[in-house]
Amino acid sequence: MSPRFPDLRDLGLLSSAESGALRCLNRAHLELRGEWECARALTRRLLAKADLEEGYTGQVPTPHHQLAARAASSAAAVYERTIGEITWRYASAATVLGITVWDRLICGRPPLSTQTLELLAAEEPTLGQLRGIFSGPYARLLEFRADEPWRSAGKEQEDLLGLLETASFNVTHTQTDGRYPDESEAADFRLTTASPHDVDAFWEDLLPPVLHLAEAVPFAIAQRLRSGSSTRR
Repeated sequence: MSPRFPDLRDLGLLSSAESGALRCLNRAHLELRGEWECARALTRRLLAKADLEEGYTGQVPTPHHQLAARAASSAAAVYERTIGEITWRYASAATVLGITVWDRLICGRPPLSTQTLELLAAEEPTLGQLRGIFSGPYARLLEFRADEPWRSAGKEQEDLLGLLETASFNVTHTQTDGRYPDESEAADFRLTTASPHDVDAFWEDLLPPVLHLAEAVPFAIAQRLRSGSSTRR
C-alpha cells in the first residue's frame, strides 16, 4: 500500500466496502492536492511576472507584454479557483467519511451500508454535516490521537470550528435569490456553490487543514483497529 494510506485489508472490523471507499477518496484528494498546489504556484509566479512587467513598462503606449502577462495570470487564477473547488469537494468528503467510519468503530456500531457510503462519498458535505463531524466525533478522535505519530495532522477542534463558523458567517451574509439565508438554512449549503466567483472562496481557509485531516484519518482508523476490539462510549 501507499505510505500515504495504511493497509486496511486485514483488520477485521472494517468492511471491504468501507476500506474501498476510503481508499478511493484518499487517492482522489491526494492527486488533486498536487494539482491545486501546482496551480497555486503557477498563479503566484505569473502574478509576480505581471507586476514586474508593469514596473518595466512605465508609460509605454502599447504595453502588449504587460497585457499578456496580466491575461495569463488571470487565466491561471481562474484555473486555481476551479481545481481548488474540486479538491475541496473530495477532501471534505474524505474527511467526513473517514471520521464517520472511525467514530462508528470507536462507538461499536455496525459497518456503514453501501448506500450510506455512497451518500457520503458522492458529493461535497453541507455546512451542517461538517459542523456535526467537527464537534463530537472529531473531539473523540483528538482524545485517541494524543500519543500517536500522526498526532500533528490537521488543526485542533476549536480552530476548525472557528474556520467553519467564519464560512457560515459568509454564507449567511451573501444574498441567495434576493435574500440572506439564516443559520438553519445555511446548514444545508455547500461551500463551493455558496461562494460567489467575485470574492475569495468560502472554503479557501478550510482546505489546507482539511487536506491534512483527510490524509491522517485512515491512519487513525488503522491504529484503532490494531488496538483491539471497539469499545462503546
